[in-house]
Amino acid sequence: MLEQSLTKKARPRGRRATPQDAYGTFVLPHRDELVVRFLPDGTIVEANPAYCQLLGLLPPATPVGQKLPHITPEKRQQVLDSILANLRPSLPLSEGENWHTGANGELRCVHWIDIGRYDEHGRLVEIIATGRDITEIKRVQTQLEETRQLNQAIIDHSPVGILAYRPDGQCVLANQAAARAVGATVEQLLQQNFRKIESWKKYGLLALAEKCLRSGKSQRGELAITTTFGKSIWIDCFFTRFASGGEPHLLLIASDITERKQAEQNEREQRTLAEALRDSAAALTQSLRLEEVLAQMLEHVERVVAHDAANISLINEVGMVEVAAARENARMGLGEFVEWVALPLQDTPLYLWMTHNAQPVWVEDIRRDPRWVKTRLNRIFRSYAAAPIRLQDNTLGFLNLFSRKAGFFTPAHAERLMAFANQAAAAIQNAHLYRQMERAMRQTEALRAAGLAVGAHLELEEVLAQIFKHLQAVLRFDLAGVLLVRGDSKLELIGVHGFDNPAQVIGQHIPLDASHPNTVIMRTRRPLVIDDVRQHDIHLCLSPHDEVRAWLGAPLIAQNKVIGVLNLACKEKNCFSQQDASLAEAFAAQVAVALHNALLFARVEELAVTDGLTGLYNRRHFFALAENECERARRYDKPLSLLMIDIDRFKSFNDSYGHLAGDQALRAVAETSRAALRRMDILARYGGEEFVALLPETQSYEAREAAERLRQNIAALEIPLPQGGSGRVTLSIGLAAAQGMLVNLETMLDCADRALYAAKQNGRNRVEVCRLA
Repeated sequence: MLEQSLTKKARPRGRRATPQDAYGTFVLPHRDELVVRFLPDGTIVEANPAYCQLLGLLPPATPVGQKLPHITPEKRQQVLDSILANLRPSLPLSEGENWHTGANGELRCVHWIDIGRYDEHGRLVEIIATGRDITEIKRVQTQLEETRQLNQAIIDHSPVGILAYRPDGQCVLANQAAARAVGATVEQLLQQNFRKIESWKKYGLLALAEKCLRSGKSQRGELAITTTFGKSIWIDCFFTRFASGGEPHLLLIASDITERKQAEQNEREQRTLAEALRDSAAALTQSLRLEEVLAQMLEHVERVVAHDAANISLINEVGMVEVAAARENARMGLGEFVEWVALPLQDTPLYLWMTHNAQPVWVEDIRRDPRWVKTRLNRIFRSYAAAPIRLQDNTLGFLNLFSRKAGFFTPAHAERLMAFANQAAAAIQNAHLYRQMERAMRQTEALRAAGLAVGAHLELEEVLAQIFKHLQAVLRFDLAGVLLVRGDSKLELIGVHGFDNPAQVIGQHIPLDASHPNTVIMRTRRPLVIDDVRQHDIHLCLSPHDEVRAWLGAPLIAQNKVIGVLNLACKEKNCFSQQDASLAEAFAAQVAVALHNALLFARVEELAVTDGLTGLYNRRHFFALAENECERARRYDKPLSLLMIDIDRFKSFNDSYGHLAGDQALRAVAETSRAALRRMDILARYGGEEFVALLPETQSYEAREAAERLRQNIAALEIPLPQGGSGRVTLSIGLAAAQGMLVNLETMLDCADRALYAAKQNGRNRVEVCRLA
């Protein structure tokens, strides 16, 4: 068709066109394209100026007669064979591209269209080749391909994950970085639809993607996720929208920033650790009190190692590891009181290991680790981390952390604890030294204050109260008692502290047998410490001391004489040290002097208010006590009775047996009367052979019964006489009773005195009652 169109176009009018005319008119007008006619063997018949220009030929020079000079000789036959093979009568046209070297040596790419002309016998006569210089197009295509390959290489080798999704959510592009980041293969990613990925929904990626597609605005975020393929990572997600095929597509650029986040986390942790250690060092140097040092240490540890509970346990002088400070993290929701326990160092493998190796430990699950000593903590916690607190190769204690989650602590946590433990050791040692110094000063002050306090009081009850008060300021104990020597064979408990019912204990007598610890103290005149009474002495384990475990006794020495013993007791073993014993001995020395003075004062006071012969209250003290009882009876509307008692014919008894016998009779009557009346009744010697008794809260008939009982007891009493034998006396008793507002001591005395007179008049040895108006 092309050949026919060209022939028609080139035919001159008025004569039949020849082939030469046709090709001549075709070749010459096409000046922009390369046009060349050549024979099947490659010999050029005709060429246009553009072709000549390609060869660098200037008019009038032409390539006619040459064999395809634009093709190198070594390739010429190959090109001719290819053209001839592609041309045939049924399809006399072929295409091809060749690179040619131009006149200036520059490579040019030409796109050729070859048209074959055949004779009536179907033989190829000649070929017309039309060429178009496509060098620039090829260069652009090459650049585009290179760019595509470069982009693909960049995508394939990019360290960040790149994924592209169609509008329906199907993944159409994924690189190796994206596959590595999520723990999958590229093929697995290409099978995914982001709208069906659960992790995208869970961590908010789906919301970012939809927002980007909907608004066209890029979205970005940093997320910690666990992928569909089970990998936990931190990613930096950048979503952007792009057009492809006229539809909006989604591009996700995801960077795995797990290492960076971990590095940031490590950097933050290291900075926090450094700051916490700095603050801890500053705080620890500002305080010398052990409690404050330990509390501050636990507070700073919480900043760098998360935990549910923590404590600092110190080794005491008997090898027990005791909790000195504890802290529970309320934010963790523990909600349960942790009862910390004390453990023997030698029986605790983890403590022993840290002591010998000077290294921290961590336990993933204390319920499964054979080194863990089973305690009540097993019910609450699962994992454990600890570090020894050491100073100059000496282990002072341990810093312990607990978590309810198994496997919570790591070696890094243990190392951080070690940093705190090393820092705290010196502070704890300084606090110990300060505590010892403070304790010594406190003990000295307590002894001085105790000396002033007990010296300022002469009443025995107040002296005992001051003793226990100041003793508690310097010594730890649960029970205390002061015992005084009574005779040669017993001690009497005169004062106690810590007992639930002191009245049941005070007044008890303790035999001074050879096996009792108090006997040892009195014999050696030295204090005695018993760490565990259940393994030492059965006497100290009996009621009311059945809860006692540790015991301390110190002698009370006054005027170089042991007057008693000071006893202290604890409900825990190993409670007292030899230092405590020395302090108790120093304290007991002051106690002994104070008790001696109090006893002397009590004796003087007793003489001031009692009758020297009978031991009863004297008349003056009776009136002081009686007035109080009268006031109480009036205020509370209580009954009150009064007895006037007189020994019948006492002068005759004196005259018959002598004054010594009379004194004996008075003492016998006083003692029998005291036994016949109640402890609350006030009995006194009124004068001579006359006695008076005030009976609080006693009706007249009750007082008469008491008086009659007293009269009968005296009448039956045989009084030993100094010269041998015995004598008897009788009593005449006058009774007066009143209640409430009618109570008046003077009136009742007068009424009782008249009743006594009536008893004398009516024959003696009787009881008469005076009725108050």
